[in-house]
This record gives sequence, C-alpha cells and structure tokens, in this order.
Amino acid sequence: MSTAPESTSHSLATETAGASGQWPRSFDIFCRVIDNYGDIGVCWRLAQQLARHPGGFRVRLWVDDLQRCRSLVPETDASLPYQTVRQVELVHWTDAPPPCEPRDVVIEAFACDPPGDFLRKMTQANAWINLEYLSAEDWVEGCHGLGSPQEISASPLQGDGTIHGAAMPAEAVPRKKLVLKKRFFFPGFTPGTGGLLREPDLLARRRAWLAQPSLRWQLLRDLGVSSDAIARLRQDALQVLLFCYPHAPAGQLLERLSAAHGQAVILLPEGVRADIPSAPPANIRIQRIPFVPQEHFDALLWSSDLNCIRGEDSLVRGLWAGRPLLWHIYAQDENAHLEKLDAWLARSPYPPDAQALMRNWNRQDGGASWPAFPSGDAWQAWKDSAGVWLETLSSMPDLVSSLLDMLRKEAACA
Repeated sequence: MSTAPESTSHSLATETAGASGQWPRSFDIFCRVIDNYGDIGVCWRLAQQLARHPGGFRVRLWVDDLQRCRSLVPETDASLPYQTVRQVELVHWTDAPPPCEPRDVVIEAFACDPPGDFLRKMTQANAWINLEYLSAEDWVEGCHGLGSPQEISASPLQGDGTIHGAAMPAEAVPRKKLVLKKRFFFPGFTPGTGGLLREPDLLARRRAWLAQPSLRWQLLRDLGVSSDAIARLRQDALQVLLFCYPHAPAGQLLERLSAAHGQAVILLPEGVRADIPSAPPANIRIQRIPFVPQEHFDALLWSSDLNCIRGEDSLVRGLWAGRPLLWHIYAQDENAHLEKLDAWLARSPYPPDAQALMRNWNRQDGGASWPAFPSGDAWQAWKDSAGVWLETLSSMPDLVSSLLDMLRKEAACA
C-alpha cells in the first residue's frame, strides 16, 4: 500500500499525541544495502519486531535498494517511493529524500550516514542510535552504549542566503551548530552487549515446525526439490544448506562430508556461487533451490542437519536453529575476519574438531590439511553443543528488549 510522506510541518508532538505517554513511540531506521543481503536482512527483522511490539510503535524503514528488499519481502513494490508493508512504512532512500520529520528514535544501521537535511531537523528530544555490526571480540562490551557528540551544521541563519538582506557567498553565510549525541549499540553474545535479534515467539514457532515433519517435506516440494532427493532425505541422508560466499572451499568440504557420512543432499540457493566440482561424490546430491523469503529461510535452517551460512543475519538465525553450522564470515583485508572468527569460536561451546573445520572453511585456500568431518560421537557432540548454545543465548535479553531498556533508562535520567 502506498503512503504519503509526513510533511516538514508535521511535529513530533503531534505524532505522539494521544499516546500513553511512554517514550519512545516511533522509530526511523536507515539502511544502505552495501552488498549481498545482510544489511537489509538485519534491518527488516528489526523493523518487523518493533512494528509488532505491544508498545504499538510506528516504524519507518529507509532503504536505498528496494529491489534487494523485495527479494526478502516479496510484497515490496520496488517502483513505489512510499508504501506500508507488514505494518512497516517503507521509504525509498534516494539522493533527494522526502521531507519527513524525525521520529522519536533514529537508528542508523552500520554507520550508513542518514541525510544531512534529515539530521538538521533533529533535536535533543530525538535519540540517535548507531547499530553496529555483530562481533564477539572482547572490546565490544566496553564500547556498547557509549555516546559520541556529533556536531551537525544547521541551515543558514536566513533561508535566502542573505544577512539583513545583503547577499553573501554561500560558504560565508553563518550557520548554527547543533550538537547531538549518537549512541553506539553493539549486538553480541554476552550480557554486557545488546544481545541478538529474536522475536518473542521464534523458539515456539521452531518447536511447532519440528513437531510436524510433514511441513518439512511440503516446503521442499514447494521449493522444487526432486522426489529422488526427498526420498534420500527420508532415508536419513543429511540435509545440508549451503549458503556461502563464492570463495568458500565447498569442494573440499563435500569430500570430507562424503567420507564421513553416507548420503547427503546439498541445498544450494539461487544466486549462490559455490566452488562445487562438476562431478561431486556419488553419495552427494546437489539440489538448486530458489532464493527464499526470510520466514522460509528460517524453516530451512530448522530442518537442515548442517547449515553452512554467511554474513550476520544468517549467522544469528542459524544459531536460533540449534543445529550444527559452519559460518562463512565476510572476508576482510589482512585477514582481520579470522581474528573475529577466533573470538566467536572462543565463546562457543563447539567441540575442537568442529572449530578446526570452521577455521579451514574460512581460509582462502581451504587450508593445507583439512580435518576429517565429524562423524559418530563427534557429530553427536557437535549437535549437542549447538543445542547448548541455543539455550544459553536464549536465556539473555534479545536485542529489541535491550535497546528499549537502554533508551528508557537514558530518558529517565535526562
């Protein structure tokens, strides 16, 4: 549904009039889709959880690439500048953004730099949050929640570029200075961080799905999985979701998997380019599937025996699946990503052989010597550890609860 943007004359006081008085009541979320789908994946889940919150929040999500958004949320019309999708107001963020008044809370996802004209409309009454990337490194706890003063250059003292009617060069026109505090919010894996995105009913939906095996087979049929592949899965072949970056050593992984387990069906989503040999091992069946919306992606994670996932959003959803996973972390210069991987593995309960496999999976060359893929008791230990981490992480506050708690505590101290 298309919606009109709020005009510049619309006041924040008007927006919250008639509400219960509890702050905050409304959110802006800004998202740039840099590459792949991790940024929009996180932002859409955050927007959805806030929009469905019992607090009745109004949520506006600004996205610069609606086509990518449509891949995750099929109801999105990429041709519309404004629309409402699943209770979220969706705005196409262009070089000429619409003149909207800032909401109570402005969330800047991953340092994406909201428009200057928008920031100049903010006041001390607005909370400004920079949602950071997920990390398990030790320094995150010390930085979570810290504030940083941001000096915003306001509009000229007169809108026509004059002072007392005398024309002046634009660069010479005095400008007011507005100082706003931007607070840094770090998702994480410990109580000293902002936690992980988790809808209140997520684990209950997972349990309900797993309690009805017919849902799994129906989903696979809907995705075009062949009857032969489904028959193999019914005969206890491993179901493996392979969602990795192109440089992942997929061929080496399949060799180890083939040697350790009898049969396996590899689900390879559309658009994922993996280094798979043209003639994989005979007991490995490769099955292409379409790119799926987020809710179907969750169901695939719940029902797969092994999830090979990439990026941030998929990692978090893989953890909530409670299944063994191989995280293909986003590669960075000077192998900085391997330090982040080590920090994450250090917090995990995964057994040593699973951790060794994870490290090889993230080396550009796959490593000179691959460990064997866990089987027998080692495979069971990996499965058990995934369940343990699910329980541990779910015992901590979720990201939205932590965010609201931080915002309300700060408002109470203001």
